[in-house]
Amino acid sequence: MNKKKLIIFDFDGVLFNSLKNMETAWKEVNLKFGLKIKFQEYKKNIGLPFQVILKNLGINSKKNQIQKYYNLISTYNIDNIQPYKNTLTTINKLKSKNIRIAICTSKDKFRTNFVIKKYNLKFDAIETISTSNKGKPHPDQILRIIKNLKELKKNSVFIGDMYVDYLTAKNAKIDYIHAQWGFSHAKPNMFSINSIDKIFRYLV
Repeated sequence: MNKKKLIIFDFDGVLFNSLKNMETAWKEVNLKFGLKIKFQEYKKNIGLPFQVILKNLGINSKKNQIQKYYNLISTYNIDNIQPYKNTLTTINKLKSKNIRIAICTSKDKFRTNFVIKKYNLKFDAIETISTSNKGKPHPDQILRIIKNLKELKKNSVFIGDMYVDYLTAKNAKIDYIHAQWGFSHAKPNMFSINSIDKIFRYLV
């Protein structure tokens, strides 16, 4: 894989371990709305926009109320979201080497920015899910990052941890690297690394 000038990271499962936060929020959603959907089913859909997750789980009513409550509970427990080993040093080292970095996530803007500011991290672009763009696996978020930063696709790479991340990179026609420390294992055709600091060996 050639050296890159722009590295785009997924948030959950790549930069930050938010699994405990998600599980707590989902359990509270089940209690509040009388659902009986185990977190393991929810976990299979991580990376997709929340409304798509609900649809995939067969939830067709009170979807907006469920999303608001989920976001509320996950915000209360946001301290459960912790950076993976070597994340903070890797991000700061990339910045020192003038490699541009960005985030492409299905998480909402408030929680994403809250965690980033907590750890005093700086990114050149952040694309969260919103009503103004299509979420993964549509390439809109990644394409907007590349366009706004005026970078070439061949110089860009997306690092994710779910199959939907791979599809997003493929649809955007950029390279993809799978984060083996995240929430799912790489498929046979995916290039993967087992630690975030390994990007210096392959990309920088």
